[in-house]
Amino acid sequence: MSKPAIRELDRLRRIVRCAQLYYGLVPGLDGELRQSDVARRMGVPRSQVVLWLQEARERFLEIRLRAPRAVELELPLEERLRPFGIREVRIAVDGGLTEEGAIDAAGAEAARCLREILVPGMRLGLAGGRTVRSAVRELLRGPVLPCLELFPLAAGGSLPVSANALVAMLAGAAAEGTAAAGLWVPPLKSGQGRRDLKEFLSRPEVREVFRAAQDVDAALIGVGAVEGEAGTRAMMEYLGAPVEAARRMEAGPARGFVLQQFIDGQGADHPCALGERNLAVPLDAMRRMTEAHPRRRVILVASSPSKARAAAAAVRGRLASVLVIDTSLAEALLEEFPA
Repeated sequence: MSKPAIRELDRLRRIVRCAQLYYGLVPGLDGELRQSDVARRMGVPRSQVVLWLQEARERFLEIRLRAPRAVELELPLEERLRPFGIREVRIAVDGGLTEEGAIDAAGAEAARCLREILVPGMRLGLAGGRTVRSAVRELLRGPVLPCLELFPLAAGGSLPVSANALVAMLAGAAAEGTAAAGLWVPPLKSGQGRRDLKEFLSRPEVREVFRAAQDVDAALIGVGAVEGEAGTRAMMEYLGAPVEAARRMEAGPARGFVLQQFIDGQGADHPCALGERNLAVPLDAMRRMTEAHPRRRVILVASSPSKARAAAAAVRGRLASVLVIDTSLAEALLEEFPA
């Protein structure tokens, strides 16, 4: 090797050594040395250390971001879903290995998302469902919420996870003066949903809540699957569907349900008798809210890859502007929306 080459190799070696010392890349140092300390160790002026570090940054240093898998997925998924109105994706860092663990993790993340935007006087709408209930429970564990106006986005549903029940739960954790409305409408008669709907909406106490629920500042909703055992169970437990009706829905074009109303794979409304059993805010109201982001927000919270096609349909239907999910569902949605 020629003398100039040897001198250049020695110079590069000193640059690398300088960077190792300063950035804590030497075992036992952990980045505790200042530039003056490095200069003293290497027997050179501090000005020389500054020059060497600048060259090291330009030529040799590589930034590697070791983020949790959940956080690493957020931005790529957000970019793919942005054309459908999604403006923020938040992925629960750890849902554990169980279905309940995933639900609790997604619910806790949704609660954190809500706390960031809640202000006194805000009108908040709640859907029903287990994941929304998990978010409400997490809100109950934290500091007292500001004074709010709370509205159920749907009537009906099994009692522990109905929108009415969750509104009542949350009202107990909010500041004095919080107002909680209710949609106390029994299931509509099969085949006569439109006629029953008109009758109930003629009652002022129902009509006023129904209209106000379509004009909330923020809404927290879930999505139900139609396919598989999980979908059949959800339709039976939450919508009161007979097993035969649930299986017929699975065989049809519907891919999910939001606010007890069914949607197809592109997120378009799929009217059917099962989706007209209960009074609920029309899906078009959610779409208008999504378009008004950030002045108004629709937060869709879900977990489990079994809901991938249902959640994808809700996204395509522009039914939310904020998506809160667990890691496994995020990975499944990346496959539903390839780059």
